[in-house]
This record gives sequence, structure tokens and C-alpha cells, in this order.
Amino acid sequence: MNNVSTKDWIEWLIMGFSFLFSLYVYVNHTRRLNRQQKTINDQQSQINDYIIKENEEQERNKKKACIICEILDPIEKGKARRLRMKNMGLSDARNINIEIIDNEEVFFFVEDDFFPYAKLLPTQHVDISYRNDSYKEQYNVRFTWSDDFCEENSSVQVIVFP
Repeated sequence: MNNVSTKDWIEWLIMGFSFLFSLYVYVNHTRRLNRQQKTINDQQSQINDYIIKENEEQERNKKKACIICEILDPIEKGKARRLRMKNMGLSDARNINIEIIDNEEVFFFVEDDFFPYAKLLPTQHVDISYRNDSYKEQYNVRFTWSDDFCEENSSVQVIVFP
């Protein structure tokens, strides 16, 4: 009864190899899953950082105004052309000034106390009649304003005053 046959030894040996192989497969599979989970966690962290930055940028943009101008044709023949000043931002623009750099002879038909213009709401515009008595048509125009994001905003736009 104490005799262990060769057949029993082979069975025990096969069972031992099966156990070791199963253990090897389990450890390798667990390592692979851990690497994949680490990659997924890193990617999720990057996505979260991107979403946070995007939300912060949107919050900043909600506080910004953006002033642009365009030239409009006269309403009726013989009338003055108009400069349309628009707020394309998401915040109110306050204390808006217009300065024509190297102004030669462009005249705005406004009251002396028109500028700084008090306030433009988002998507709101104001039309200003003008006359250009110069041979030059293209000017650099500087806009300055304040909004909820910054008190001293400035932008320069090239405008053709026909």
C-alpha cells in the first residue's frame, strides 16, 4: 500500500505542472490587466484635465466682450456711410473708445460726449455715421473697452473707410 506506482507519480507531476501553468497564466493575465487599467486611468486623468481646462476657458470667455466694426452702405443715396460697432463677446462691454490711428480726415457725426460709449450688451451694435475726406481709405482702428474679465482691453482692426 505504501508503494506509489509510476502512474501515480506521473499523475502528480502532471497535476503539479497544471497548477504551476495555471498560476503563471493567472499572474501574467493580472499584470496585463493592471497595465491596461493604469493606461485607462492615465487617459481618464488626461480627459478630466482637458475638460477642466475647457470649462475654465468657457468661464473666462463668458466674462469677455469682443468689439468689432464693419462699414455699412448708406441707408439712402446721398446719406453718410455708417460704421457699425458690435459686441461679439458674451459679456457687456463698457466705456468703449474708438481711436483711428494716423487719422487724416475721417469725421464721425456724433456728440462730443458720445465716447466713451457707456455700454454694449452681447450681440448689440451701434451705428455711427462718418465722412472720409482723405485720399486714404484703409486705417488701423484701435478699440478700448472694459468688461467683466479685464478693465483695459484693446484690439486693433484694419477698416476700409470708402
